[in-house]
Amino acid sequence: MAGTGISRTLVEDFLYREADCLDRWALEEWLALWADTGEISYMVAPTGEADVAELEPSTAMFLIADDRYRLQQRVIRMGKNTFHSEYRPSRTRHMYSNVRLLGQTDDTVDVAFNSAVYRTRKEKTIVYPALVRATLRLNDGAPSLQKKRMELDLEHLATMGALTILL
Repeated sequence: MAGTGISRTLVEDFLYREADCLDRWALEEWLALWADTGEISYMVAPTGEADVAELEPSTAMFLIADDRYRLQQRVIRMGKNTFHSEYRPSRTRHMYSNVRLLGQTDDTVDVAFNSAVYRTRKEKTIVYPALVRATLRLNDGAPSLQKKRMELDLEHLATMGALTILL
């Protein structure tokens, strides 16, 4: 996407910073990477669906479909010692690759990338592979997250346990 005003390198650097925040459980810092204006959405699509890219939370049961308020509340809950499913937090590694710039307007850029999130807890490691579709809002050329949608490459979550981490 030459000449569009934002480079893949800038997008990748932003995504790697986002992954680093998640891996360090710096959730307030991660939340600050989200756009302060407009609607935001953090979604994890249902697993085991053939047409997952076509699904929307209004017509299908998403694992997670958070707006700004719900995402803020999720971060608050995850930061408390009473969040028993993640007290002591899992160790995670968010691995992002194959970043593609799909389109851009004056103030947004749509990206897609592959993700593998490794979660280690109680001597067990689980991998959550996914295609991630995101919209970044640009403010003076600096990106922030507007939308993040994970489409897990899993048939079901039953053998994985509860989804208690941020992908």
